[in-house]
Amino acid sequence: MLRIVLGISGLFCVVGCGADIAVGNATGGAGAGATGNSEGGTQAGAPAQAGAPTEGGAPAQAGASTQGGGGFGPTGGTGGESPYPCPVAVSDAGADNGSDPLCVTWTDPTSAPDCAVSPAGVQEYSTGEELSALLVGRWRRCIAPQIAGEDVGVEFTADGKYYPLTFNAAHQIVRRTGIDFEGGWTYLPVGTVLPFNPAPSQTAWLLLGGYPPSSSNRVYTGPPQITTNPTQLRITFSPALSKYVPLAP
Repeated sequence: MLRIVLGISGLFCVVGCGADIAVGNATGGAGAGATGNSEGGTQAGAPAQAGAPTEGGAPAQAGASTQGGGGFGPTGGTGGESPYPCPVAVSDAGADNGSDPLCVTWTDPTSAPDCAVSPAGVQEYSTGEELSALLVGRWRRCIAPQIAGEDVGVEFTADGKYYPLTFNAAHQIVRRTGIDFEGGWTYLPVGTVLPFNPAPSQTAWLLLGGYPPSSSNRVYTGPPQITTNPTQLRITFSPALSKYVPLAP
């Protein structure tokens, strides 16, 4: 079983602990040893998700755009306004299991004005319930895709799952599902005993990975930041820190 641990505050080391691999963070993460990288850089040999790009780098999946680019999903097109009107309904069987399709008039998710704003503060939370109230919902990405299939962004659900978001043939935003795309998330508060450290953790962590959560493809990362004025989500899916804003038409 392989476990990978990422720290949200910046990665600095890699430690092999039996079957576990821990990548620590600057605020008390696990391990010390091999050289790490600065925020947004690459981490040699320890990507959080196979094929996930670094910020501004090449996307993981064929056909997706890099930061600031257009032409997302099967509809193509360029950045800016969409040439596709919003239909009343569309049949898109298998693309979405529970989240209502959302019609938007833009094609470039990174063009959201709030992506370029430095927030005034950060929301505080200490329990899974408090994080869920802030995290659950659909988010529009501000940088290049960091998980497979997130042409538009990502959706977190209250049952501990996340889905990359893409455009369907009618230019509606829907989930990508299946074992190659969807994953699970679990908040681990201060005091949790982690597999790579027998002592209670002095910091909180977020467990990400394949679904169900018992999957061997798991990532331990620093807890996400949800900011204020404006609202942004900052989370480490890969060695690059991802940034999102709330998804709205």
